Order: sequence, then C-alpha cells, then structure tokens
Amino acid sequence: MKIDCIIGYINIKSDRNIINRYRDNNELLFCIRSINMYFPFLNKIHIIMGNDCTPPSWLDINHPSINIVNESTLYKNIQPNSETKKLYYHKIKGLTDYFFTFDDDFYLAKTINLNDYFFNRKLILYSVGYSLTKFPNLHKYSDKRGHIPLLWNKQLYQESVINLGYYYLLITNAGIKRYNPWCLMKKYLLSKNKVIDGAIIQRLSNNRILNHKLMNIDDNNIYNINYVLQKIFINTMKKKINFININDNYSNNYTLYKKQIALVYYYLNLIFPIKAPSEKKSLNNKPFNKSPFDNLPIVNNIPFNKSLFDNLPIVNNIPFNKSPFDNTSIVNNMPFIKPPLDRPYNINNMPFIKSPLNKPSSVNMPFKKSPFDNPLFEKLPLKNHPLLEHNLIIHFLKLRHF
Repeated sequence: MKIDCIIGYINIKSDRNIINRYRDNNELLFCIRSINMYFPFLNKIHIIMGNDCTPPSWLDINHPSINIVNESTLYKNIQPNSETKKLYYHKIKGLTDYFFTFDDDFYLAKTINLNDYFFNRKLILYSVGYSLTKFPNLHKYSDKRGHIPLLWNKQLYQESVINLGYYYLLITNAGIKRYNPWCLMKKYLLSKNKVIDGAIIQRLSNNRILNHKLMNIDDNNIYNINYVLQKIFINTMKKKINFININDNYSNNYTLYKKQIALVYYYLNLIFPIKAPSEKKSLNNKPFNKSPFDNLPIVNNIPFNKSLFDNLPIVNNIPFNKSPFDNTSIVNNMPFIKPPLDRPYNINNMPFIKSPLNKPSSVNMPFKKSPFDNPLFEKLPLKNHPLLEHNLIIHFLKLRHF
C-alpha cells in the first residue's frame, strides 16, 4: 500500500513579534530526509506552502516525489495562522486514501510500522495536540501534547470536517487565532466509534507503542542543549524513540540563536546523513560540496568541509568530518564520551579499590565472605560467631544447628 505525506511549511516575513513562527531554519530539509529514510510506503510528499510562500532553494520542486500545494489553491481568503489549512487537506488532488500529516519540524527516528496504526482493521488516531485558542462554548479540550505524525483516512477526514458546523466557519475566519480543528475532528470520530483512541492503546500495551522525544529550544536550555541533542542522538541510534520534534523556540538574541541553530544542524546531519532524492545537486550555481546553508548569515562563507562549530570555543578547530568526541566511544563507535562505568560487568575488573579483607570466594566477588556463605553453618561455633549479641541471629543459628 502506498501512502502520501502532507507537510505544513511556511517561510514569510512578519511584522509581528513572533519570528519563531515564520523563520525558516531548514527543518523541512531534515523532515524530508527522515521520511525517505524511514517511510517505505511513500507515494508522494505534498508540501503546503502557507500563505503561498516560496519553496526553499535547495528543494527540487519538479521531482516526482514532491507536490507543491499553494494554500490559496485549497481555499480562498487565506488566514494568517497555521491551523486553518488543516480543514482542506482532503481536497489535495491525487491524495491517497490514507495519508500521514507532518509539521516541518517532525522527524522520523525509526521505520514506520503500519501495524501500530490499526487494530481489528480500525484506524488508531493518536494524540492530535491541543488548541492554543480556546473554542467558545466548549470546555477546554486537550489531547495531550501531540507533535507526532498522524495517519488519517481521507473519507473520515472529510466527514469530520463537514460535521464541524459552526466551528468550521469560526476556523475559516480565525485571523491570527490558532484553533486546532483536529481536536474537534477526533472528538467527533470517537463519538461515532469510527476510530480508536490511541491513548487507550498506549495504556493497554505493556510498552509505549509510539514513543517520541519533544525538544523545546529556548533561552532557558541554551546551556544544556548539547547534552539534550546528544541524548536524542543516542536514543535514535539505539532505536528507542520513533519520532523527534524540535520546536522553533530559538532565542531572539542573535548570538544565542547562532549557537543553537549550529548545534541543531550538526546533530541532525549526524542523525539524517542520507540526502533525499528531492534535494538539488547544486544550489545557486555553486558546487554541491558546499553546505546548503552557505547563504545563511550564521554560516556564511564557511566551507562545507569544516564544521559549523569552527567559530565556537567549545569545539574550535575540529574538522567537519569528525565529531568532537571521535576519540572515545560507548557502543559501535558512537561519537560520545564513555560514562565512567561503561565497562563489562565483571566485578574483578571494575575500577574500584578492593577492601583489604578481600579473599577469593566461591563467586569471585572482591568482598569479605558473609557469615551465611555456608548454609549449614556446620563449621561456625556459636560462641565465636561475630553476631552473637544479636538475639534474632542467635535464635536463627540455634534453629539451624539443632
């Protein structure tokens, strides 16, 4: 079965003080790479150009796997928010009967298994997130944090949109307000027993079926961002997570922003090193041995064979083709420093100081033998027992002797 993917994308200038909602940090590049690496059912990627913005320069819009969809072709009177266009996904021409929805900062970290999305031939609908703007005349509806790719059925999607009624008109004229229609659409489908709530499946399963790592980058975590990205990288290599989401809450301070985005680029290139077929082989008539980010001010004029971190003091003068941690390893040459305890669990080889009382024991443990090592206590006279003063032990030993 072939399945389409829909990705919401926007890259426009805004006079409002919400730059993180509109600036393009090349998240789409790594989103498409992750789909090509971990989505074997891919038919076509439909990229919704929010506010009819311009596609990124590195994307080959004529590639057969890519379909550029201007928001104005879905509906008229475009709204300046990221939610209204969701009402019209089912109207995309040539869309397959089942499709996945992404934001451009969603990344697959493991191969998609369709068995995770169906139960008894019924679609499982996982968390759709929450609505940042509260719907009037309704109690607050939240479906946990969302931020994961979702599988939809086109027919059910259309049916749930039609049944929005009054709220359909509200969302289509929302302006800058962000009403998430998926909250009400999922609520309707559950009420009609047409889908299964993913939260129930998660609770019934012994382990989390779909696990993901959500990372918010802001001024508060700039100082531990390297640690968090390392952790994401390790969990991805060990296949412990299914998805990654890195929210654009980068700092508005330009110096901090440069450090944040450089670190994110570095680790995303490690996680998704395989270029997508839809990436252009050359950019602006420049040879492709340069970075696609050469025109960005934070990495301008930095050759591609050098690290984006070369001007940062923490990893200064480290070539791009090597990790700052290449001289150490924990497993399978993973580029991170070994924790001090990463050694085989052979107690005799552990780097700890042995007790002066150590003597060979039956289990080769470097510790003094317990008085109970001999289960029958046949050779331990009661009068010489080291625990003689403890009444309970005396009673126990008497029982064992007699």
